[in-house]
Amino acid sequence: VEALARLKTERAVVLYIVDVTDFSGSLLDLNELIGTHNPVILGLSKCDLLPKGFSSKRIIEWTRKELAGHGLNKIFDVHVLNNEKGFGTKEMIDQAYGLAKKGDCDVFVIGSTNAGKSCFINSLLWWGWGRSKLPKPRWRNMLTEGLVPHTTLSPVPVATGDGLTLWEMPGVVLPDNINSILDLEEIRHATPRKR
Repeated sequence: VEALARLKTERAVVLYIVDVTDFSGSLLDLNELIGTHNPVILGLSKCDLLPKGFSSKRIIEWTRKELAGHGLNKIFDVHVLNNEKGFGTKEMIDQAYGLAKKGDCDVFVIGSTNAGKSCFINSLLWWGWGRSKLPKPRWRNMLTEGLVPHTTLSPVPVATGDGLTLWEMPGVVLPDNINSILDLEEIRHATPRKR
């Protein structure tokens, strides 16, 4: 939480990753944590785990209603993500890239623990950042992903090669998040890995 405090005063574009399989358990009080002056783009992670044939449009509409019910009315945009296939990742990052270039600021990826932040960043490293395609990273250059919460302990900068920096911020621990309630073995059994 302390790492996010800088976003109350610093100019930034915020990419807010929310786990669609634990939506209410991964919602942050953004107004309290980062204020309301920076553009926030929300990405619904783990959509590849939803039933086949789901409607992206309906999920986005539902998400906006849920956000409004939680007082989160200033979300710039909502994207449905499938990080394995890169679906939604490029569109979301292109939007963030444009805003960051225009505002001359960095991009910060935030969310609760295990919301899918590292997976999202690895996906954009793989599928491309901004207007240009990055060379494919070697696996050892990818961020750590895992079922265990707290794999990101401090802000991790990811250089984009164009003067902007993408920051993966530590996940916020929430009491209602499934990963805060279960032990590691229970998390392994409860976490969906495929449809």
